Amino acid sequence: MNRRSSDKKMQNNERGAALVEFAIVATLLFVLLFGIIDYGLLFKNYLALNQVARESVRILAVGGEPDIDVLANQFGIKGQVEKLVIDRGVEKGDRTKVELAYNHKMITGLFGSANRTLHASMVMRKE
Repeated sequence: MNRRSSDKKMQNNERGAALVEFAIVATLLFVLLFGIIDYGLLFKNYLALNQVARESVRILAVGGEPDIDVLANQFGIKGQVEKLVIDRGVEKGDRTKVELAYNHKMITGLFGSANRTLHASMVMRKE
């Protein structure tokens, strides 16, 4: 009987150790998971900002006036897109250029600062 009670104590101690190990591993896995999600959203916004710049410069190249906020909303960017440079060009064959910036807010803020500034620049010839 003495041996059985010591076996139960040993099992309880092992359960506690397993719980501590799980807590450590689960914390690392959650940090990794949220880091992947955070940088996935950052990459998505970077691609969307490049698409907004591409569409804006295409509209400028054919003689139109792009509405960057509408385009940003269309491509899924939440928030204000800053227009750094918009060069319309004068004559056919001149360069049209658009440079944009977007302040992306990270969800977790675990990996450095909570904000990252994304930049996109596109150039086309005026038609």
